[in-house]
Amino acid sequence: HNGVLFLDEAAEFRSSVLQMLRVPVENKSITLSRAGRSTVYPANFQLGLATNPCPCGNFGNESKICLCSAKSVEQYWKKFSAPLLDRMEVIDLSSYTEDEKFNIARKHLLPKQLRLANVSEDEITISDETLKYLVTYYTHEAGVRQLERTLTELIRKRIKQVMLSSKKSSKSSEITIDDVKSMLGPEKYDFTSKLKDNKVGVVNGLAWTAVGGELLQVEVAVVEGSGKIELTGSLGDVMKE
Repeated sequence: HNGVLFLDEAAEFRSSVLQMLRVPVENKSITLSRAGRSTVYPANFQLGLATNPCPCGNFGNESKICLCSAKSVEQYWKKFSAPLLDRMEVIDLSSYTEDEKFNIARKHLLPKQLRLANVSEDEITISDETLKYLVTYYTHEAGVRQLERTLTELIRKRIKQVMLSSKKSSKSSEITIDDVKSMLGPEKYDFTSKLKDNKVGVVNGLAWTAVGGELLQVEVAVVEGSGKIELTGSLGDVMKE
C-alpha cells in the first residue's frame, strides 16, 4: 500500500496472475479469503511491468537476429490482456543513440571502470574523439554492456603496457585512436559510404532503424531450386519486397 510493485520479466508469469493484478489497480484494494472469512486491505500502489519485446529478446534490434516467428510473438503478448494494458501506459524503450552511449560512457562507465582498476582519471585519459570512435566502430548493440566490457579491456591493457614499460612516468597516459586499433584490432563495424565501383549483382540499399539509417549492399545469390520463395518470421512488407 502506498508503494510500487515492480515485476521484471513480466511475461514469464502466468496469464492468470497478471490478470489478477487488474483488480487492485482498479479498486485500490485487495480481498483475501481464508476459511470462509474475507478481509479487505487497502492496495493503492503503482504497478510497473518490464518485459522483453519477444521470447528471444531481439525483436526490433538492428544488430541481432530475432529467431521468433510472428505467431510466437503474438502468443507472447497475449499474456497481457487488453483490459490490463488499457489501465497501464506502455513505454517502448528503444536502443541508445550514439550520442547517448557516448555520454553514458563519459559520465558513468569510464569513471566506474577506472575506479575498479584502482586508477585515477588523471592517470589514464580518453579524449572525446577516441571515445566516439570506440562507440561507433567497436560496439553495435541496443544497450551499453559491450561498450563497458570494451572500456575495461582498454584500461587493463594500458595498465599492463605501463607496468611492463622500461620508462616509468608519472604523467597521465592517454589512450588514442591508434592505441584502440592496436589493442582491440581492426574496426569491427564498417559504416563507410556506398560502393565506389559498380559490381555485377550488387546494389546499394538503405536500411531504416530506430536510431537512423544505414547504407548496405544487397547482393544476388544464385541457388538451385524450384523458383518458389517462402518468407517466414516477422519480416515487414518492405523487407519482403
